[in-house]
Amino acid sequence: YFVIFLFGLLLYKKYKTRIGSGLFLGYCLFTIFTFRFFVEFIKENQVAFEDGMTLIMGQWLSIPFIIIGVGSMIYSNRKKAE
Repeated sequence: YFVIFLFGLLLYKKYKTRIGSGLFLGYCLFTIFTFRFFVEFIKENQVAFEDGMTLIMGQWLSIPFIIIGVGSMIYSNRKKAE
């Protein structure tokens, strides 16, 4: 998470005047929840009902935030182009 923060801070300082509003929110949501999605593969199941699931609950809960993050980044680029 610290590396994600540092990279986001670097992007903000370098490109803050050239990118649209919402890009950094999208970046944070996308990177943090994508990282969480992949970490859940190596984590042990916390409750028994997750044993038979293809994707565990943490992954299912991460997917909407990944989609919102991508949508926010796309929207910010469209808004900036107008």
